[in-house]
Amino acid sequence: SFASTEGKAEDMVTLPQYVERMKEGQKQIYYVSGSSRAAAASSPVLEGLRKKGYEVLIALDQIDEIALQGIGKFGDFDVVDAAKEGTDLGEQSEEEKASVEAAKESLTDMCAAIKDVLGNKVDKVEVSARLTSSPSALVQPQWGMSPQMQRFMKAQAAAAGDDLGMMGGMAANLEINPNHPAVLKLKQMVAEDKESASTRDYATLLYDVAAVSSGYEV
Repeated sequence: SFASTEGKAEDMVTLPQYVERMKEGQKQIYYVSGSSRAAAASSPVLEGLRKKGYEVLIALDQIDEIALQGIGKFGDFDVVDAAKEGTDLGEQSEEEKASVEAAKESLTDMCAAIKDVLGNKVDKVEVSARLTSSPSALVQPQWGMSPQMQRFMKAQAAAAGDDLGMMGGMAANLEINPNHPAVLKLKQMVAEDKESASTRDYATLLYDVAAVSSGYEV
């Protein structure tokens, strides 16, 4: 059984129980990892799922995370990490799809400017379809590890005296909310002078906010 975003702090849910209370139209079982239930439940990557009323399982340690990854499929439903890029967040209306596509087009230059500032800190920068109230979030590429698993692997490498055990290949994707005032402000700053110190500092701040709220170390 696993913790989840529903019920009391001490409540646990099994996969059969989760499936029994899934929302109509929900096609996948979602989970997210986190150092605590509160931290995981408040992650910005869940905003789109919370808006739909979907329950999300919480992996509170690496054993839970490995177990959920290993299940892969339960009955007719895929078990997916809600913090991965490309996660199916459920049906979108044509209006929602058009809005995201328009935002991607209008923010192309800003995404490129942020990537230029952050360099290897991120794998890529893109407009998000999952954020509703937060300005930004970090999500793992399909080949990436969660921040919780990264910390575990770093600790294992340190215990083994391996300083290179977690070097490279761990950059996350930065997703930005095209409707957030902070993002719109940065868009204007990039248009006025993308190379200025204030623009570069603001882009870095957007990353730091995403890192903290998504469970990464700054």
